[in-house]
This record gives sequence, C-alpha cells and structure tokens, in this order.
Amino acid sequence: FWKYLTIFLLLLLPFTAWLRMQTRWDTVSPGFNKDLLVYKNELRNAAPDNVLCIAGNDISHFILFYYIHKKGWGFNDDELDAGKIGMMIDKGARYLYSDSRETDENPVITPFLDNLVLERGSFRVYRLKSKDLNTINSNE
Repeated sequence: FWKYLTIFLLLLLPFTAWLRMQTRWDTVSPGFNKDLLVYKNELRNAAPDNVLCIAGNDISHFILFYYIHKKGWGFNDDELDAGKIGMMIDKGARYLYSDSRETDENPVITPFLDNLVLERGSFRVYRLKSKDLNTINSNE
C-alpha cells in the first residue's frame, strides 16, 4: 500500500506544481509592484552591480533585490528613518531604490539623498550622500 501511495504522490507532484505556477507567474498582477517587471533592465543599470543599495517598499525584502540584481537592505511600509538610513550608509549603502514618495520626499530622508539617477514608473533611484558628507552636514 505505501509503495503505491508513494508512487501516486510522486506522479501528482508535477500537476500540483503546474497549478501553483499558473497563479505565481501572472504578469498582469504579479503580487508585487508591476514596474519591477516593466523596467527591470533600466533599474538594474541605474547603479553599478557591485554597490550596496537600500530598496523598498518590499514586503519580502528579497523580490526587489532579485529584480534589480543588487544587494543591501530592504524596507517596507515606508519604515525608513534617519537612524536606519544613516546606519545603512555607514555600512556601505550608496543608492536608494524607492517606489514611495512618502519615503523619498520625507524631509527626514532628503538630506541623505545626493541626486536622482533614474525615474521609471513608480520607482526612483537616488545616489546617496557619502558618510563623510552626512557627518559634515549634521555638524553645520
């Protein structure tokens, strides 16, 4: 009995994988910001491959990094404040990828932004000010 049940379940696996795939690869409503699919190449090329980035809003903290082919720190629900972004810059973050104007236009965050590198769809990519420049600005 167990042998036949195991064979049946193994044969059932490709079918269940196919069923799950039908809802996971929906290009019209992918379950995350669709602009990642539409502008992924431009977003990838907005910053050098080897730099660390801050990216959000990403509920998983991984999907956005997968599409932009970068490493770094993720955030969600616009939960980026001066302490967090300062710590990330201190640890090497050089670019900010944001799909939220509440984040990148926040007066607490804007002093850390050097210049806008790219804007596509709902995403903006900013070069971050260097650690030394942030220290100088905070002492003024």
